[in-house]
Amino acid sequence: MGFYDYRCMVTGVSLKGAVAALVLLAPDGAKLRPIALPVFGEYNRLGAIDVKPDENSTAIWTFFSAEAVAGNVVGNENGLDWADCESLLGAIERGVTEADVYLTLAVEPISFALISQAIWRAIVSKTADDGVFRPHPTFARIYAGASDACRENAVALAQVDTFLRTTGCDWTKPIDPGQHYEEVRTFLDEAKRSFSQSPIILKGLADYEQEVAKLLADE
Repeated sequence: MGFYDYRCMVTGVSLKGAVAALVLLAPDGAKLRPIALPVFGEYNRLGAIDVKPDENSTAIWTFFSAEAVAGNVVGNENGLDWADCESLLGAIERGVTEADVYLTLAVEPISFALISQAIWRAIVSKTADDGVFRPHPTFARIYAGASDACRENAVALAQVDTFLRTTGCDWTKPIDPGQHYEEVRTFLDEAKRSFSQSPIILKGLADYEQEVAKLLADE
């Protein structure tokens, strides 16, 4: 398929040249719900992100590897033996992009959301957790015995979930991959118009614009 780009789930800005939060999702009733804390990394133009190993990415990789050994993970892409979290996310991404490829956990298809890190940070800095968020049941299994650092990231995830619910948004997997060129500016301008009444998102968009300034200048 070659290189391609996805857009931020919240704002629709291009993730080309940007750092993104990747949140694994699984069905919970009629909706998709987070099963893990966000993994942050630069969008890799292959549908996912470059991952720097840390406690969170290691916990995710360890959990899925153990579930694969136990026979609870089924997939038909790249086998079920992942070298690290980045290769695991790559296998999951194939199930998002290609209809005939899949990876399931206990028969549930696994997908993910992608949100610009600049937007994520803006939301977390200005949104309070309303106490309603309940992650997918798998979440507790991944982070059994997790450190305080993971618990702090769980608070941020709850804050983002609160923002989504209060603005009428759902967690959704990426759609319509494409190669973004002048679209980087187009999508940014569209987001500014769409969120002109949201100081939180406008702050995130300003930070995002600085992050991709070179791409914008080269258009």
